[in-house]
Amino acid sequence: MGDDRPVALVTGAGRRGGLGAAIARALKDAEQALATFGELGDQRGTATVLGNLGNMFSFMGQHDEALAHLEQADALYRQLGDHRSSENVLAQQGTLYARRGEFERARALFDSHLQSVFTQRGPLASLSDLTDEVTDGDHSPPPKAPTGVPFI
Repeated sequence: MGDDRPVALVTGAGRRGGLGAAIARALKDAEQALATFGELGDQRGTATVLGNLGNMFSFMGQHDEALAHLEQADALYRQLGDHRSSENVLAQQGTLYARRGEFERARALFDSHLQSVFTQRGPLASLSDLTDEVTDGDHSPPPKAPTGVPFI
């Protein structure tokens, strides 16, 4: 599936055992946090930890495990109505699929992410629309340009 070096880091094998021990502690702490948030019924905390675990497993090259955690995080974020966090998880999933060489699936996730960004955040403002409102407190705003960015 991937390079075995990240797995060696986690198990403490090889020259980088110190980093491996730190990653192993981080995984243990994340699993403990996941259990605690679950006991408390804190879905946002659970989703955050699942996303962090997904990132950690991605770093270690364990893409299947990473995707499983990210999919769970995305489901919770959607259930909570947290579209921004869900968008970010979609982008992370797309990156993982691209790393695995599954480019069509990656593209579908990236397209979904972009569509969601533009749907949720509304129309974008151009800089020329904002220039009447820009001031540093001491000076007048720059003149409004009919198109593009004003040159001062």
